Order: sequence, then C-alpha cells, then structure tokens
Amino acid sequence: MNAPFLNGNYLETDLDGAVFIVTLPPPDEGGVTRRTLRQLSGVLRSINVDDEVRVLLLRGSPRAFCLGLNLDEFLEEDGLEELSHTLMDCFLAFNRLDVPFVASLEGPASGFGVTLLSHADMVISAPDVTLSAPFHALGVLPEAGSTLLLPRLMGYPRAFEFLCLGEPMDARQAHGCGLVSRINPCPDKEALHVARQLARLPPTLLKATRRLLRADRNGLDERITTEIQASHKRLKDPEIRKRIDRFSRLQMRNTMKRSMEEQHV
Repeated sequence: MNAPFLNGNYLETDLDGAVFIVTLPPPDEGGVTRRTLRQLSGVLRSINVDDEVRVLLLRGSPRAFCLGLNLDEFLEEDGLEELSHTLMDCFLAFNRLDVPFVASLEGPASGFGVTLLSHADMVISAPDVTLSAPFHALGVLPEAGSTLLLPRLMGYPRAFEFLCLGEPMDARQAHGCGLVSRINPCPDKEALHVARQLARLPPTLLKATRRLLRADRNGLDERITTEIQASHKRLKDPEIRKRIDRFSRLQMRNTMKRSMEEQHV
C-alpha cells in the first residue's frame, strides 16, 4: 500500500515495513470532520485488502490523541444525515478491521477519541494522559459500540460511571480497568516497537488468534447502528443543539487558552 502524506484536517499516513501508521489531526484544527472520517474509513478498508500491511498503528499529536469530533458539523442541520452515515461507516470499518490495531496516546483523549480506543487491541499511554467521555454533557448517546465494548473491558459499574457521569480518568485508572494496556513515558516509540513485534508474527496465526479473542463481539455492528440512530434523533432537538453550541464555544476558548499558554512557555 502506498502511504500518502496528507494534512489540513486530514490524516497523516506513513508505512514502516508492514506497520501502517495513521496520525490524527491536531486539536487546534477543530476536531475530526466528515472529511477525516471518510478518509479514515477508506484507509481501514484498504488495509483489509493489502497483504503487505499486518498492523495498524493509530496515534495523535503530542498535545492530544483526539479531542473528539468537529462539533460545528453537528450544528449543520442540512448535513446531519450525511454526518450520521459517515460516522457509522467509520465505526463499522474499525469493527471489521482484519489486522491488529495498536493505539498510542501521547496526549489526552475525549469523546470520539476515547470510543475509538475500545476497538484497539493494545493501547499504549503516556503517564499524564487523561480520558473523558462528555456525551451526556452534549446531550447525545455514547458511540462506536462503546455501550457494548466498554462494559466488557471495564465491567458494568465502571463503564456506567465513566459514560454517564463523564468524569475523566487518568492513565493509571484506565490501565487498572483494562482500557489501557501499557503506560510508558514514550508511548509513540513503545507503540511502534509493539507494532513491529506483532508484524513479525505469522500473519495467519495472528489473525486467527485475534478473531477468536474478539468472537464475543457478535452484535457489535447492530449496536453501532443503534447508537448512531438514537443520537441522530436527539440531534434534531433544538435544546440539544443549543447545548452542543455552548459546549463547542467553551471548547474553542479552552483550546485558544492552551495555545496561548504554550506560546509563552
């Protein structure tokens, strides 16, 4: 597979032997857009038909793994139907990915950035990372099949607390409940090392083992679809849209504040 380099709220992609590396856009580009989701879905489908790619490594920027979707697109009523279908297509592509998926967290993850992690086979995190799921603050349902996957990873009580109260957890807590595999001060370096190890294993054996380990995920496609459809209905509610607008403005102010602080460091 050729690995194009793309930027401007696009993915950055690279190839390290049999490891396909995808870097998500930095947080100051406004969150993951429909365009980014479509590109990500295409990359995942391409990996499945390329025998030379044996492992996916997904990472973010040093400032953040991923702070969620571009909330402004949720407020575009004319494009809401397209956004829902694009989002669902991306999550289904992650569920159908046929190679191991390693995620590296050098910075915080929130919303979409966290639900992606429930699809990873291994998650390597920096010690100071925080994870949050502010879905209820936005007035929408959790996504990506996380209502099925997170209770199995964390146990029901912890998943309920995390998704419903929206309180952040640190890397140590995420490791303790099974969402993070390893904590390392150099997560990108460690994740690439792990991905290379996996890529050296016999591919048919690795895929067969992975399929057996994930056999309890039957029904995940249906759950992903149900979550998206339920949130789509809620997003038509004017009060929910006002809540998202307020959250988006607050998020923008916080991003600008962090950027100014970084410039003065």
